[in-house]
Amino acid sequence: MSALNLLKLFFSTNRSNALSGEVLKEYNATREKAQRQHLCHAPFKSMLFANNGRVLACCFNRQAILGEYPKHTLKEIWFGAQAKNLRKQMDNNDLSNGCFTCKNQFLNREFYTVKARMFDHLPDSSSGYPTTMEFDLDNTCNLECIMCNADNSSAIRKKSELYGDYKSPFDASFVNDLEPFIPHLHQASFAGGEPFLIKLYYNIWEMMVSVNPNIHINITTNATVLNDKIKTLLNKGNFDISVSLDSINKETYSQIRRNAHFEEVLENLRCFQNYCREKGNFFGIWACPLRINKLEIPDLFNYFGDCNTEVFLHTVWVPPKVALWNLKAQELQELIGFYEKQTLKEETEIQHKNKKRFLEYIALIKSWQLMAQMREKSNTIPIGNIKIEDFLAQKLEQQYKFKGLSPVEISLKNTENHSKIAFCQSQLPQPIYNEALTLLNQYPDEFILQIFEAGTENMICDFFKYLVR
Repeated sequence: MSALNLLKLFFSTNRSNALSGEVLKEYNATREKAQRQHLCHAPFKSMLFANNGRVLACCFNRQAILGEYPKHTLKEIWFGAQAKNLRKQMDNNDLSNGCFTCKNQFLNREFYTVKARMFDHLPDSSSGYPTTMEFDLDNTCNLECIMCNADNSSAIRKKSELYGDYKSPFDASFVNDLEPFIPHLHQASFAGGEPFLIKLYYNIWEMMVSVNPNIHINITTNATVLNDKIKTLLNKGNFDISVSLDSINKETYSQIRRNAHFEEVLENLRCFQNYCREKGNFFGIWACPLRINKLEIPDLFNYFGDCNTEVFLHTVWVPPKVALWNLKAQELQELIGFYEKQTLKEETEIQHKNKKRFLEYIALIKSWQLMAQMREKSNTIPIGNIKIEDFLAQKLEQQYKFKGLSPVEISLKNTENHSKIAFCQSQLPQPIYNEALTLLNQYPDEFILQIFEAGTENMICDFFKYLVR
């Protein structure tokens, strides 16, 4: 099978919902025997609290919604029907319920960087409670990063007339509802916004340190904030630190992480790094590969590899103007050639892990290059009299047929999606609406489906704004 035909298989609407036995066997060969009970352990061990109140199993699947806070209590959500349904699907190796990112990583044989692997190490809870939680409760942030959006940065939201005020649904009552879960946790992760600027987090951290001091509390920070209050907190608990840093070049960094001061960030980064080494805790770097820093990714791996620090890469899909996936096929081919000429050290175990991640990142770029070839050979813009709204609706309808929905169910979905599109058109300036529709149409069909399945009218409208940012 040619590489191009393989990519067609990835995105065709005729493939099975369940991961094939061949791919599963290859993946399990890279895992410990005890980890193979589930293809992904997230539905069985993880809760994520999104800043709109929705509760999910992981941050990479926004479609499979387990419940909504404060409409439901945390116990109602975790032990409820939606959670049980997702677990049943995972037992059948079925990734059709929003697991778009991992499914394509599996098909691309990215076994060491597939997001599902992040949950393999977690222990089971004899009580059936989750053993990890991810908190994304608020968008308070001091930066305006070029790949970010108003949902995740209060600084961006304040400067845009397109967005209204934001109020987190989480308050002191949430902390009380959370308390029975704390004794069962093995780890907890906090993002934002900027976690160290979110007041509610301090209440949760104090409770965790008091009730279950063994929890590994991972904070993903932009490293712009470090004071005595934070240092006192860190010394009380068992904190792992992940720093978001996309370049070690001051000029590039400043263009990406707007409002940050490079020298201060590096100084704070070293403090966090020293803290983790002294405590024997994890310290890592998370970077966003973008058009502006794409040639500097090998430098990140080499620099932090020399510091005995692991580097992880986000997959950036939006906004499309800064992302890599939608570059022209020739540009991606040139990028692949550049990467393949780079030499990464393998003298230590961490350097070896970093190199594996870099090689799988190259494999991802290769899949995007093939996708670009398909995109350039076909016509992704509707031809003739068909409106782009109807063209998108047809794509979604094909996905529903692939999932086995009945004609009545498909008709209801079509009506709902047309209503969501009409709402966006009524709320947005016409040029922004038109540009957003055109950009959205360039994405893989499964990505588009997840946006419409996971999003309310307002959420999709906000996503349209994000696309054109």
